[in-house]
Order: sequence, then C-alpha cells, then structure tokens
Amino acid sequence: MTRGSAREVAVRVFLDWETGREPADVVLVHHQDRATLRGRDRDLAAELVLGVFRWRGRLDWQLASLVDRPLDELHAPIRWILRLGLYQLEHLDRIPAHAAVDTSVELAKRYGHRGSAALVNAVLRRAPDVVPDLQPPDAAEDPVGHLVARTSHPAWMLERWLERFGFRKTLKLAAANNTKPSLTLRIASDRVDAAGLIEDLRRQGIRAEPGVFLPDHVRVPEGWRPALREILEAGLAVVQDEAAGLVAHVARPTPGARILDVCAAPGGKAIGLADLCGDAFVVAADVSLRRLARMRETLGRLGRGDVRLVVADGRRPATRGGFTRVLVDAPCTNTGVLAKRPDARWRRRAEDVPRLAKLAGELLDAARGQVGPGGLLVYSTCSLEREENEDVVRDYRKRHPSDALAPASEVLPEEIVHEGCFRTDPSVLPMDGAFAAAIRPAGAALRVLP
Repeated sequence: MTRGSAREVAVRVFLDWETGREPADVVLVHHQDRATLRGRDRDLAAELVLGVFRWRGRLDWQLASLVDRPLDELHAPIRWILRLGLYQLEHLDRIPAHAAVDTSVELAKRYGHRGSAALVNAVLRRAPDVVPDLQPPDAAEDPVGHLVARTSHPAWMLERWLERFGFRKTLKLAAANNTKPSLTLRIASDRVDAAGLIEDLRRQGIRAEPGVFLPDHVRVPEGWRPALREILEAGLAVVQDEAAGLVAHVARPTPGARILDVCAAPGGKAIGLADLCGDAFVVAADVSLRRLARMRETLGRLGRGDVRLVVADGRRPATRGGFTRVLVDAPCTNTGVLAKRPDARWRRRAEDVPRLAKLAGELLDAARGQVGPGGLLVYSTCSLEREENEDVVRDYRKRHPSDALAPASEVLPEEIVHEGCFRTDPSVLPMDGAFAAAIRPAGAALRVLP
C-alpha cells in the first residue's frame, strides 16, 4: 500500500475531523486534493470515510466483542484503523478480506507500533468468525442499546426520538439516515430546463427524475456521478436538495426583492431565492470568511456578480435594514440531513439542542430589525428537533406578540405543512428533513442600505 492511498487518506480525515471543527466532507476534499487522488481511488476514499461515519456506532459495538479493552483507551489512529478495517470486511464485498486486513495492519505499523499492528491483525482476523453471531440487546428490554447496535446512531439522539416518535418511527428514521443518499440538482441557467437535463443524463446512463414538488429540481437517486461535475462547472445547475429549495417558496419570492441572508454560506438558499425573485438585491452575510470564500466560488461558476458578501455575526448585523426578505438559516443539530452528513451524528451532543435553539432565538431577534415594511422574516433549519423548530418560533412570538405567522399552507401543499410551518421528513419523502416558518414583523421601519 502506497503512502497517500485512499485508506491512508481516510485515516487522516478521521484524525483531523476528530481534533478539528470542519465537517467530514470538507476535510475529505482537502486530503483527496492533497494526495492528488483521482478516479476510483478518490471514490474509494469517499466511500470509506462516509461509510465508517455512517456505521461507526455499530462498528464500535462489534469491536467491543473483539478487543479486550475499552476502545477509548486505544491510541486514536488505531481505533480508527480498526473501524476502517472492520467496515471493509462487513460492508464492502468487492474488497477481499485479506486486502482489508493487510492494509489495516500496514496502517497500524505507520501510525502505531509493532504491538498495535499485532492487535489490528488479531482483531480483524477474528472478526469474520465472531461478528455474524453477535446479537443486539433485546429491543423490549433495552430499546436504545438495540438501536445503537442495529442502526448506528448515538444513544442521546435515539432516546429523544424514542420519546417523541416511538420505536417504529425511530427505526424508520434511522434506516433512512443509513441509506446512501440521492443527489438533487436545481436548474440555475436558462440554457437548460429540467426535462432536457433529465434526458441528457439518461443518455449517459444516469437515472434521473423530476423533483417531487419543484419543477426546477432534478433528482439523481443513485447519488453522485462523475458526469455531474461538468454540469456543475458549466453553471447549468447547482447541488440543492428539494427541501432546501422549498424554503425559498416559504419566503414568497417577489420580483425586485431586497434579500438579506444572515447565515448565508454556502449560499444555496439565498441564491435560489434570488433566482426566483428576479432583479433582486442580495446581501449574503456569514460569520465565517472561509465559508464565504467557498460561496464566492459558487457565485463565480454561476456568473453571479450581483450578490454582496459580508462577514458579520448575525446577532450583530452589519446592514441598516429595509429588506423585504430576511432569511435566518440557523446553525442546528443537522438531524434532518444525517444521510448526507453522517459525521454530524457524532459531532453533536444532547446539550447542543437547547444551546442552538437559544442561538436561533438571538439570531431571529436581531434579524427582525432588518425587515422593512411589508417584509418577511424567514426562519429555517435542517433539524428534526422540535426545540429547534416550532418551539423557537413559539418563543419568538411570545417575545413579539404583534408579529404574525404567514401560514405555509398559502404556498405549499398541506402534506408538508405542520402547525402553519413547512416541515419535511426524510423517512417519508425522498429529500432532507427541513423546517421553515415565515413571520411578518409588525412596525418595521424602512431604512436604506449604505
């Protein structure tokens, strides 16, 4: 195995992710590029990284029966190498067992010592004889333990869902999160339409279908295919899940709108809303300069020079208000997008739910003052947690009782409306879990931007 191989890239991604704050997909691209991985090697690195994150909980449960000490006591690289090797044995039929074991042992030699390599070798060689006979805890006696072992989600998350949804629904949600996600494109150019793009993809052997609700969205059920890169680089389309696209409709697109997105990066919602409005004035603000730089790259591919980028904390707006549409796409636990971001389930903790709900309220209160007469304040998340969604809106309206909820049923089908707000469920529809609410602030004063 050569240095810089797909497996070594995966290990480096795991280690950087564990000690940093970046999401796994960002860390992955960095290391793929740094190792100049191409073609199948690049795809294998992605498969290994996302697969290990997706099945980490189950892998750890299995390894607990194979390793004679707590996994947390192992040197971090060895812990990840064991997960990586077992994932290949259990989930990748196309990789021979001896290759999975031998490459893992080689990695253990590089990142550990002779004893570490011997441990990895012994554990992975025993796995095929032990793992098939392992049985998860009884669902009736220990539903959380059963689901951790079976569905690979953290216990705190499963406890919340069991209390709110019950066992069957929780199992269905977890199963949806462990399914390889589809990929959805939003048409971003008048040089192509959805029907034409679907036909073009089908000619290339790529199955594609129209969006469920939005005619400018095209879903690729099998997920990413290299042929899609040319479409994206040409600026014909952007990657945007249909649930995210529906948020723009909650915002009631209006020609010539003045749009402020206070948590804009990576920019999909602001750009999508601007496209629907036509001749819009758009300010995209975000606290992260690095994330805005990636948004600038997207705008460049789309030939969009009309979006103003501002580095600012949404709790302290840098603009003077007067906007007709203000979007607060708040940081959240990401529990609606765990199929696409499997690492997020291991990044978050139970205490993040109230913390992020509090942050969302602060962002909404600050953004309220940016809305001009007749304008809308739109709140959205990619969370399934009620505390981050309906409860945030409820608490906001208690603080601002004169503000009115603009019912989502006015612009969306009833099947994706809940308590007057937009909500999707990834275990029911082929799209992410998302939430959005539109609020009409009372008494907003028109102010002119600098």
